[in-house]
Amino acid sequence: MITVFMFIIGLAFGSFVNAFVWRLKKNKNWVSGRSICTYCKHKLASKDLIPVVSWLTLRGKCRYCHKKIDDSPLTELAVGAIFASSYRFWPFVLSGEGWFMLVVWLIAVVLLAAMFLYDVKWMILPNKLTYALLALAIVQVLILFVIKDFDFETLKLALFSSAVGGGLFHLIYLGSKGKYIGGGDVKLGYAYGLLLLDPILPWLALIVASTTGSLIAIFLLANKRAKFGTKLPFGPMLIGGVLVAMIWGSRLWDFTGRLWY
Repeated sequence: MITVFMFIIGLAFGSFVNAFVWRLKKNKNWVSGRSICTYCKHKLASKDLIPVVSWLTLRGKCRYCHKKIDDSPLTELAVGAIFASSYRFWPFVLSGEGWFMLVVWLIAVVLLAAMFLYDVKWMILPNKLTYALLALAIVQVLILFVIKDFDFETLKLALFSSAVGGGLFHLIYLGSKGKYIGGGDVKLGYAYGLLLLDPILPWLALIVASTTGSLIAIFLLANKRAKFGTKLPFGPMLIGGVLVAMIWGSRLWDFTGRLWY
């Protein structure tokens, strides 16, 4: 039942992500502003804002102008699935510390989902989102530092993890002068490295992201939907890698260890 509850909560946050990303792009008030149709500008009623259900009943079209709704229910379903999976497969014991880390992670999921969608739409990772994720990760580290009786090993591990997450991207960025990788990816790397709190997990996230990016590139080239030199947003691949690393990273690491031995 808790897993189902987490899925429903995730649907609601996925709906928020859809609205938030558009408002962020348009510099609109995302706290108190009313949701509107992006075409006819009609204010949406509560019945128009039910995650997934409203989209299905309206058949993907605005109730008022009948044009296609820009927002996709896939965002809501994806965030819902991630919320449910995060609870179901959480790698830490759900005691006080474990619950705290899960809550921090779910907030991070909302930020990561917003970055994913924004980068897919406009091929940029906004500083407001990457800095917010970095701030969240710093708060988590400091609170864990206090909870663990000022254990400096926690700080060392977090800083090393952040260096692994962002260091390689930073070197590539400096060496290529921003040609091969964007500054947003560098900031994201430092932020998610600090969030993951384990140097192994950023490496795993990078492996997943690189593999996914290569497969997508091969598919697009094979179907002539892209050519050599076509730019693809790497942020969504990184974010996908972070999700896999955090939720299933320890299990994947244990599984590969058993294969070796």
